[in-house]
Amino acid sequence: MEEEALTTEWGEWAFQCTQPQPGAIFVPRVKIFSKHLGNNCLSVLKPVCLVFSPPSLPVANGPADSKEEEVRAPLRRSYLDFDPHHFWCWSSFSDYLQCVLAFSGVAGYITYLCIDSALFVETLGFLAVFTEAMLGVPQLCRNYHHRSTEGMSIKMVLMWTSGDTFKTAYFLLHSVPLQFSVCGLLQVLVDLAILGQAYAYARWPSKPVPHTTHPASAKAL
Repeated sequence: MEEEALTTEWGEWAFQCTQPQPGAIFVPRVKIFSKHLGNNCLSVLKPVCLVFSPPSLPVANGPADSKEEEVRAPLRRSYLDFDPHHFWCWSSFSDYLQCVLAFSGVAGYITYLCIDSALFVETLGFLAVFTEAMLGVPQLCRNYHHRSTEGMSIKMVLMWTSGDTFKTAYFLLHSVPLQFSVCGLLQVLVDLAILGQAYAYARWPSKPVPHTTHPASAKAL
């Protein structure tokens, strides 16, 4: 049994408690002698014991285990890294904006220097319409890979198909350069292929692919 005293402006506090045991918190018996209420006033609080189970702490077996359990922050990816494996998978929106601005600036400067070359102008025009015609190919490949069109807006694809059809019909009727008509037809074919996927995967759905959990995510859970 140990006893300690603490004197404050409210009087003398005498703490009398037993030796605590592991896994328990003891609130000791307190004797209060208040100078405001007189020394004859005695307040006694009975001891209260709160038992708790302390959380188990991980025991490190060595430096290798501690390194594996360490939570590492993801690396920041930037377009200035020039890493082809992480192209267009950058960490900040400003990296995308800077990349687009840099590409536009370089392409504009090269176009300014070669504006008098007919071959350059024709090649640039073909690349422009061909890139536009290939806009639906990533969606087509994604649908084929997942064997599903879940999350894709059918109305959006219908609007694509309508606009591309009208545009291609205009190219064919007004004798525009050949590359416009060819790329227009290619774009319509891509749109029809996506619509065909939507119909086929809705009628003959494939078995859902189980989601693979990343090892780091499993440890976190």
